[in-house]
Amino acid sequence: MPAYIEGENKRIQPGFQAKKIKVLTLEYDDFSGDPHHSKLIDQARQASKTETAGTRHRSHYAIGSEPKLIEPFFLQLELVRSIEHEWKRDEKPFKPHLVYVDAKAAPDFDDVQEPALRCFRDYLDAYDPSIYCDGSGDDQNILGCYRAGLYEFGSPNLSQFGEMHGMLFHVNKNEVRKHVYTCLEKYRFCPILDLDTIETRIQELNTTINPRTNAFWEYVYKDGKTKGEPVGIQRVADKDKQKETKDAYADLPGCLRPVLLLALLGGTLLSATLGVLLTL
Repeated sequence: MPAYIEGENKRIQPGFQAKKIKVLTLEYDDFSGDPHHSKLIDQARQASKTETAGTRHRSHYAIGSEPKLIEPFFLQLELVRSIEHEWKRDEKPFKPHLVYVDAKAAPDFDDVQEPALRCFRDYLDAYDPSIYCDGSGDDQNILGCYRAGLYEFGSPNLSQFGEMHGMLFHVNKNEVRKHVYTCLEKYRFCPILDLDTIETRIQELNTTINPRTNAFWEYVYKDGKTKGEPVGIQRVADKDKQKETKDAYADLPGCLRPVLLLALLGGTLLSATLGVLLTL
């Protein structure tokens, strides 16, 4: 048995904590006389609170209590950026805007907080927000956030996190964790990121995958051969089989999708799980 399986209880913890932002504040110059000034003032009325100090204005958006305020925040931010771009082009003087996260200036907002908040904005705007985080197509995932970078049909998937021992593929969950936490780090400001659920689903992944009993995996042999001692596994190349699985997945209620995908990835209890799902 691989040493990393024996030591599975020594779990790698993420190097960050999910942070639930309560208030976003946009501070910007007055821009009086600009053709878009009145529109800027109208947009500010959507904020939870506004303030003016000299030539600087602040719009506070309490997304902790009203998540849908993320949309007017971004609309106003985009307009401010557009006005600043035009003023810079015309060499008009102005002070650049600032974004505050929970009253603290965030000079790295564009690189750190914005990716997570834009993803959250897309979630709120999705046709079906209840399944947005699961991803779709090659982005389907089993961890509750498709930004986690572990996919059902796409790459990378479980075949890239472990090694063969005989005819069984042993999944290295600690390698899965390291990869997942690295992918999620810049999304730690997402208001709905749930690291506890992600960790629980990693724990629920089976320790081994056996392609002899799981039709959704197949062996990979050295030098492209079709027999001998396998050197790895891969998702089946049968597109029809994958399409059937995707179609079945798409027809399920959002709350049952992780159950099906966990069963497919792990291999054990697959028939029992499908049997239960078909009776619902």
